[in-house]
Amino acid sequence: MSFEQQILLQRILLPGLASILGCWLLLSSKSESGGNEDASYPHARWKTLLGCLLIGGSLLVSDFWQRDLLWDPAAWTSWTANYRWQWMIWGIPGAVLGLGLLRVFSISEREQAALAWPALCLLSIGTHYLAIFEPDTWPNWLIPMFHAILIGSAASILNIASLHSMVATGASRWSSLILLAQLGCVAAIAVQSYASLGEWVLTGIGITLGATCVSFFYSAKSRLFGVWPLAVVLYPIVISASASLLLTGYFRSRPLPIGLTGVVLFLPTLVAFLDFVYGRYGRVWFRVALAAVTCIAVLVAVIFMTEPFKSEW
Repeated sequence: MSFEQQILLQRILLPGLASILGCWLLLSSKSESGGNEDASYPHARWKTLLGCLLIGGSLLVSDFWQRDLLWDPAAWTSWTANYRWQWMIWGIPGAVLGLGLLRVFSISEREQAALAWPALCLLSIGTHYLAIFEPDTWPNWLIPMFHAILIGSAASILNIASLHSMVATGASRWSSLILLAQLGCVAAIAVQSYASLGEWVLTGIGITLGATCVSFFYSAKSRLFGVWPLAVVLYPIVISASASLLLTGYFRSRPLPIGLTGVVLFLPTLVAFLDFVYGRYGRVWFRVALAAVTCIAVLVAVIFMTEPFKSEW
């Protein structure tokens, strides 16, 4: 099996298949009730927990398999991260499980929505701080690191809020494609920055692909923030995408144009803004076409403007 085939299997197909099953479990525990809150199906708790464990576990299995650690349990405890961002392989699955537990043990959906916002804000700030702040590795970049943490945290929170806004206005079946487009842009940049970082982004693509496939056939939404069943899975990936994009700047010999980086960083927010201005009250096909044209244009710009380079690190 070639290296490209291994990456396809380990980083995209495996998490993608786990995501299909896990997201189906999450979505099948909700139904569209027509009100502000979704009605729960029987066995919603165990479906939520099992779905989160499948998806979070696939992230760990994918990474350990690619590192040749999966079949060597003795090496699991001896694994060390070369950079702090690599701890996201534990942090993001933990976030998925944590949000799943929040959904399971909340008394009502309104309580879940009230707790989801501060939880996601703390998760965003914590993830960016953990992944980006490495004063020993880049001692001359302290101020840019703090800037990146603040900007990345704000971007991921805005992107999450934007996806929620689209889900709440009838885009729950296809809104994950916007995140998929952003991850595609980040992957195009990251694979030329640091191979392991690019592979991590590909794993996020696999998870989002699985969620997208399921959401096409089974939709469940809520106007309450954080109650959309796929929020448990996709919102941590939104945070991971933002952190991964900002990390690429530390491994590049030549920085990307600031404007291009900003557009990719805030892509879900940009699409939601254009949808609010031009497409919110139009037909579904027009909203989808507008989002697709915007995402494709940004992806093409990334491909043409991201040139091969040699890393200083």
